[in-house]
Amino acid sequence: TRLRALAPWHNGVGRIDTHTLGIVLPQLSSLKETLPVVQQILALNQQLMSLQGQDAPVSLNIGLSLFPNDSHDAQRLLEQALIAVDQGLHQGRGAFEFYAVGMNTQAHDRLQIQADLHKALKNDEFYLNYQPKLDFNSGQVIGAEALVRWRHPHHGFIPPSDFIPVAEACGLIRELGAWVLQEACRQAKIWQDSGHLRGPMAVNLSALQLRDSALVTFVNDTLVAERLPAHCLELEITESVLMDNPDQAIEILQALRQLGIGLSLDDFGTGHSSLHYLSRLPVNKIKIDRSFVQRFEEYPEDAMIIKTIIGMARGMGLKTVAEGVETASQCAALKKLLCDELQGYYFSKPLAAEDFEGFINNRLASGEFTFSDHQQRTLLVIDDEPNILRALKRLLRKEGYRLLLAGSVREANALLATHAVQVIVCDQRMPDTTGADFFRGLKQTHPNIVRIMLSGYTDFTAISDAINHGEVYKYITKPWEDAELIETLHNAFDKYDIEN
Repeated sequence: TRLRALAPWHNGVGRIDTHTLGIVLPQLSSLKETLPVVQQILALNQQLMSLQGQDAPVSLNIGLSLFPNDSHDAQRLLEQALIAVDQGLHQGRGAFEFYAVGMNTQAHDRLQIQADLHKALKNDEFYLNYQPKLDFNSGQVIGAEALVRWRHPHHGFIPPSDFIPVAEACGLIRELGAWVLQEACRQAKIWQDSGHLRGPMAVNLSALQLRDSALVTFVNDTLVAERLPAHCLELEITESVLMDNPDQAIEILQALRQLGIGLSLDDFGTGHSSLHYLSRLPVNKIKIDRSFVQRFEEYPEDAMIIKTIIGMARGMGLKTVAEGVETASQCAALKKLLCDELQGYYFSKPLAAEDFEGFINNRLASGEFTFSDHQQRTLLVIDDEPNILRALKRLLRKEGYRLLLAGSVREANALLATHAVQVIVCDQRMPDTTGADFFRGLKQTHPNIVRIMLSGYTDFTAISDAINHGEVYKYITKPWEDAELIETLHNAFDKYDIEN
């Protein structure tokens, strides 16, 4: 009866033998149309049947053959489907198999993940890792983000990018999300009591969870059960939650905010949400998407986007978090742009619970998270002529600067990625670009570095434009006067110290 409901056409379901049923789906003309029905059949494995007053579990294995891909003959199609069932039996209850595996690998893998996800929840195959969040002002860990991971008993670690979309598509994300929230709150309470976590625990919400009217009650019940104060939990949502039913999403978020929970807008800048709805969201943090963070040193337009996001957030009274920070130069530039918090591999990858505790203990003891304002004055000189670099090195060796030398902009960017630089001297004409163009991008990515142009060529238009736009602090001609150059550098470092 249940199978007929899935295939209501005449003679759509029939018995082949004692243990085997056949389903014909003549109204479906493509694999894409077939998959939803297969998913519904698999869902029967989660239901019970009443047999003589006793509840009994349903156990189904599925084999599929496709017309005309596999054969034009009905008998041959049936044989192929039976072969596919036999091929999948070794996988256990809830297995399925396509006869033409090679043709349908992607669909097969997706459905297999879905079937395994149900087992994973029951068998405790999921676990959480925790990535620290740091405050730019104090340099201290002020929170963590809980990230779900899956260790499959046969296939090992399965990336979240493989199983999260499947869980969302089949609706299992509700059950998985509930488990993540409960486990994260349980761990947060332990760390709040032990002093390992001084800020909130962040948990991601999917759009499907946010459409659940019982979400607010469930979150509140979880906080009560774990005895975790509401301000110790932060829920992260993406802009996509506004797409389907923005008014309902905002209503639920407002109810969550009234509980005292923090709300963060994740992956900001990558969605298509309306600024009208954005202004109504009761969030208190905006997370800058990692795609901007990882490219802004190379692409000035991304630096401008980050600067705009931070400025907008400050105007709305919101904090900003940069995710995906991987280099020292990214960290330094984001701090100069007045970003509030950061997370990323530069400080720590996501950690198991015991490793997170060790991480906190070690860093608190060493004080490694303190961003010190005291640093050696570092000068970066860029010139494609080796004799110029040697001459400047001789001239400045007694000035006490840490001197970095680069023969190209590419080398200069590599040095900026690993060193904190206060002043740059750059030649105007180089094979790969001009000094004016380099400084134009540098103003966006490293706005606080003082920029000095050095050139034997007089390109008045480019240089005057750069000076007028604030991209060049001083222009010095070749050959230079030693005393003038040294004095200009002293003034440039003093300017940096005063403004920073």
